[in-house]
Amino acid sequence: MLHVQLWILAGAVGLLATGAYLGRVAQTTHRETVVGLGAFALCIAALIAWRELGAYSRETVHVNAGQYFLEGTLYVRDSMDVSRFFGPTTFSKGAWVLHMLRHVMGDSSFFHALRTYVREFAYGNVVTEDFQRICEREHGRPLDWFFKEWVYGMSEPAYALDWASAAQGADTMTVVTIRQTTGAGTFTMPLDLRISRAGGDTTLVVWDSLPTQRWDLRLGRATTGVVLDPDGWVLRRMDGNR
Repeated sequence: MLHVQLWILAGAVGLLATGAYLGRVAQTTHRETVVGLGAFALCIAALIAWRELGAYSRETVHVNAGQYFLEGTLYVRDSMDVSRFFGPTTFSKGAWVLHMLRHVMGDSSFFHALRTYVREFAYGNVVTEDFQRICEREHGRPLDWFFKEWVYGMSEPAYALDWASAAQGADTMTVVTIRQTTGAGTFTMPLDLRISRAGGDTTLVVWDSLPTQRWDLRLGRATTGVVLDPDGWVLRRMDGNR
């Protein structure tokens, strides 16, 4: 209960602080809005929760985002469209996008990028490209693929998971197949796989970027179960029973 109350308080403080600290959103003919004021409020809330509680809760993101059907692009062309600018997609999908970006970049680069972004653009005008540029600089790699999918894109991926494990001599081969079943384009994302075997679980990260992709894993022991994205890092749907 304390965790939830702190998150709500942090979100409220973050919203006020973001509006005062970053100033107004730049409006031009070609570049209109940043990821969204609500998303940055949740960024600050995440940092406060991290500092105060020593952990950032993925479950909180699930609760916030799960209340809505997050339809449409996060990019709002007309900042005067109040229903879009302050709607559930801006706040909840915005939180999810930053949550996923953290997993892509890693904790050190992600949180450093947030602090750098606020420091460099305090009291100034901001657009989405400014935030992307800071993230790419801290990450050391292009992130245009991520912003295209999650900030400017309309949908979310749906995955179907299949796996099989069979002995191969003294070793065991586990074959994992992931299909993207959205029907609205293919997403590129790092996906966690929790592999259960006798003696404990192992978590692997695979990069999925094709409609159907397969990994042949030599793990030494027979696999008893495979779970896709067990910690909920990706805004997605699952098709099938696995």
